[in-house]
Amino acid sequence: GGGPGHRTAPPLDRTRAPLSSGGEPQIPAMAPVVDYTPFAGVIKVSFAYVIMYYVFMMLGPASVEVKASEAQVNWGRRVFGNIHEQSPVFLLAMWTFAIFVDPDGAAFINTLYLILRAAYPIIWLVKGKFDPIILASTVPQYGIIIYQVFSVMTYAHGFDLGAAFMGSHLYGCVSFTFGFFICFLGLTKVTTLIKDRGFFREEHTGTTDGHDAEKRH
Repeated sequence: GGGPGHRTAPPLDRTRAPLSSGGEPQIPAMAPVVDYTPFAGVIKVSFAYVIMYYVFMMLGPASVEVKASEAQVNWGRRVFGNIHEQSPVFLLAMWTFAIFVDPDGAAFINTLYLILRAAYPIIWLVKGKFDPIILASTVPQYGIIIYQVFSVMTYAHGFDLGAAFMGSHLYGCVSFTFGFFICFLGLTKVTTLIKDRGFFREEHTGTTDGHDAEKRH
């Protein structure tokens, strides 16, 4: 017996699990639902990504707080904006790839993704403004995501996409990076056609409070 709040541990069957009062085995409170061991690397990548996400989130407000230049504030906002925009597809691609295709491969290529993601604010900071060289950070990230999504889809239909790249997920990511860039260049032809056809026209509307005319698209 014991005073209020005292708990007596259930009897133990040391060869199996704790027993209930009726003698039936109980599942230990900390028993994982699935074996996490194969996903240890992906779990670490997820943890690092969440930390990075919230550090990036603070860059814009922190710049405002110290009355930094508009260029620095915009840097902070876009650093967070880009990681925020990509988070759903990144996490979905990484975890489905890890579960259905290759957890170790997922840990490896998404560690590279984290490195590329970390390069985004550094490149912008060094340049002092947005510069096309920043595509060296973003486009490979898109290639990694798309490779994983295609791998899961093809694997679900009985085809190992990685085997098409000599068993190398890295080669696959590089190939999809170039593929994404080619698609982007092709899409500029479409957007040029849309522009030339005049589907969207800029309207200059004067304001009554003395401010400059604003553009509405």
